[in-house]
Amino acid sequence: MYLSKIDIHGFKSFAHRSSIEFERGITAIVGPNGSGKSNVADSIRWVLGEQSLKLLRGKKSDDVIFAGSDKKSRLGMAEVSMTLNNEDRGAPIDYSEIVITRRVYRDGEGEYLINHQPARLQDIQLLLAQANFGQRTYSVIGQGMIDQFLISSPQERKHLFDEAAGVRQYQLKKDQALHKLAQSKENLTQGEAIMQEIEPRLRSLTRQVRRLERRDEVEKELRETQRRYYGLRHQEIEQELAVHQHEHTDAERKRNDVGHELETIQAELETIERERTASETFSDLQRAYNTILDEKNRHLEEQAVIKGRLELTARQAGAGETAYLGKRAAELERRLTTIGDEEAETKKETDRRRTALLSAEQSLAATERRFKDLEARAAALQAELAHQMSLPEVHGAFQAWSEKYHALVAALHADATDVTALRKQAAKLHQELTDLLGRISGHADDVHPRALTEIQHELLEIARQRQNEYQRVAEHRADLQLRQAQADQQAIELHKAQAELDRITQDLSVQELAEKNPDEAYAATARDAKRIEEAITLVDGRLKEAREAINNFNALETTKKERLFALQKQFRAVQHEFNVAQTVVNDLSVKIARVEQRRDDLRHEIQQAMGEQGPSEIASAVAHPLEGDVPLLAEEVGRLQHQLQLIGGIDDTVTHEYAETNERWEFLSKQAEDLRAGITSLESAIADLDDIISNRFDSAFRKINDEFNTTFRTLFRGGRAELTLIKEVVRADDDLTEAEVAMAQAEQNGEPVAAPEPKSKKDEEKVVTGIDIKATPPGKKLQSIAMLSGGERALTSIALLCAIIANNPSPFVVLDEVDAALDEANSQRFAAILDQLAHKTQFVTITHNRATMEKATILYGVTMGDDGVSQLLSVKMDEAEKIIQRHGNR
Repeated sequence: MYLSKIDIHGFKSFAHRSSIEFERGITAIVGPNGSGKSNVADSIRWVLGEQSLKLLRGKKSDDVIFAGSDKKSRLGMAEVSMTLNNEDRGAPIDYSEIVITRRVYRDGEGEYLINHQPARLQDIQLLLAQANFGQRTYSVIGQGMIDQFLISSPQERKHLFDEAAGVRQYQLKKDQALHKLAQSKENLTQGEAIMQEIEPRLRSLTRQVRRLERRDEVEKELRETQRRYYGLRHQEIEQELAVHQHEHTDAERKRNDVGHELETIQAELETIERERTASETFSDLQRAYNTILDEKNRHLEEQAVIKGRLELTARQAGAGETAYLGKRAAELERRLTTIGDEEAETKKETDRRRTALLSAEQSLAATERRFKDLEARAAALQAELAHQMSLPEVHGAFQAWSEKYHALVAALHADATDVTALRKQAAKLHQELTDLLGRISGHADDVHPRALTEIQHELLEIARQRQNEYQRVAEHRADLQLRQAQADQQAIELHKAQAELDRITQDLSVQELAEKNPDEAYAATARDAKRIEEAITLVDGRLKEAREAINNFNALETTKKERLFALQKQFRAVQHEFNVAQTVVNDLSVKIARVEQRRDDLRHEIQQAMGEQGPSEIASAVAHPLEGDVPLLAEEVGRLQHQLQLIGGIDDTVTHEYAETNERWEFLSKQAEDLRAGITSLESAIADLDDIISNRFDSAFRKINDEFNTTFRTLFRGGRAELTLIKEVVRADDDLTEAEVAMAQAEQNGEPVAAPEPKSKKDEEKVVTGIDIKATPPGKKLQSIAMLSGGERALTSIALLCAIIANNPSPFVVLDEVDAALDEANSQRFAAILDQLAHKTQFVTITHNRATMEKATILYGVTMGDDGVSQLLSVKMDEAEKIIQRHGNR
């Protein structure tokens, strides 16, 4: 694995995108001071993840971005991409080429990429450590770092040797493990503190939840007992209600049968009522008989007149008689006109009275129907009132009034001539009904007041209407009879006047005829006499038929009256039976209403005891017959309710709080167990890593020590050099623990860091391992390296560096003017050693030394123009030598 290319854009003085390609061996970068050649080393150190601005020779993060010049404006971003050839899989990644990119912007934002994919700094460090790269060790040796190796403390040198021993990747893993261990211990401490905090509350909640569970058990048992207790009570009430409803159905059926019988009798009475009354029928028959009798009398009178006319004809009366008859005929004609007009008017008035009577009878029938409906409503109201009070006296009074009312109706059906008596009886019934309603309303002020008020007003109104309608019917009937009598009298008068007019007219005719032709007049009068005799014979036959009709009517009327009296008696008996049946129905309605009220009270009690769902549960429970002792169940319900009172009220939110607290406790317990297991695993892993690091370090230290002595003797042409491990006791405040180093490294990488644990007294002092360097140039006594000259220190550092590279070669090493302090001879020896080591690792040297340049295979020159931008010029040494040789042969 080696460095194949580096692309620089915007980093420090490299404003333009610049690419430097490398080959195995030694690549030298040369140029005058200030040209920016050391910026190449800084770019490599920066892309490897260097975070120290001091090592990058800057103060702020944007100092690495091209700051601009008089001729070139500054840039907003710096980017460096390093391409590594990984065909030998020196890095544990399945790519033949690895491109590591780092960018930074002026706003401080930055990013890392591996093969153009975002990555973390930690990922890059681990990848480089596995490939023997070091961020701050011997992979990039900057100016002054050679001398720093010698003057640094033994503990600081130890980090360099860890890198050289190839344990850097294990150190990183150990640092990560230490960081995780510190976080795990801190998290465990915090978790245990929280558990100690919530443990008392959890114990209290546990006790409350147990009480709540006990309460739930008692409530469940209580609900089951209540279901049986209320189910049995509900079952008993339903059974009692079913018996009463069955009896009520039978009583209603009996009442309805009696009602139908009553309606049949009522209908027959109404049929008789609709027929004409006895007086009217008898008047009609008598009127017809009188009319026929009058007709016979007229015929007899006419017969007498005709006899007189015969005598008159014989005497041949004079003209004076004719004048008298003419005058009498004119008076009779005027009389007929007057009587005819009066008769027509009377007929019209009679028709109007008949129409009014029909309307009054229809209104009375409607009022009776309304009264029946009201009776039914009153019965229903009476049943409701019975829930709250006893109504035997009210019911008895109402029944007595109803019987009087039906007696009044029967009287109206039988005869309506005694209007004054009917008025008094109707007024008395109205007053009784008013008193009865007052008693009902007085008893039921608290029971359906609106319904009682409405029914009271309606009953009073119907009573008034009935009384008025009775009066109207009686008045219309009396007036109709009077009008009919007047009409009959007018008809008689009209018939008499008409008969007299006819007689006088005939007399005039006869007189006129007698005056002209006496024989003819006599013959005509004889014919009239014969006609009258025949008419009298016919009238006698009709009189006989009229007498028979009157006799038949009297017989039929007698039968009808007997039937009417029988129906009235039957009506009263059936009415009494109906009232008794209605009383039974009402009594049963009261019983049903009381049982239903008990059922409603039980339902309300169930809702109070078991909630809104209680009635539905009881309904489900009684779907099948239940058995049990109600008193014993009531005692059991009381006992369970007492237990609930002893348990007391518990907030239902306790369960939720307990679940949350217990869940949190279990979560913390599980986390604590996982943390303890993780701590144990981390401690074991750290111990294993310590063993690996120790074994590898010991082996590498011995090899590096031998190689250091050999290289030292080569560079100094003799002498002696030695590395020794030392252990020192230092205060904890003077140095960082491994965990603190790991935490500092994580904080530097931008990772979350837990607060460090406070140090105990036993941690105030600790034993640390360091490395001491002893070097004795030839001809001098063994002394401290601080006493060496600058050139000797440089050679000693180079010897140490070469020993490390020889033992654990890095894929490439960048040397930034490490040979600046060497003289010509030592430069030659240093160049020779580099040439030997170039077979193991790749070198990129930034140098002014010619001896080093001569060993390079590629030479890059760096210059800077007026715009302050560094530019590159490359030369391959083998190609340059070939060109020189060709020119020399010429």
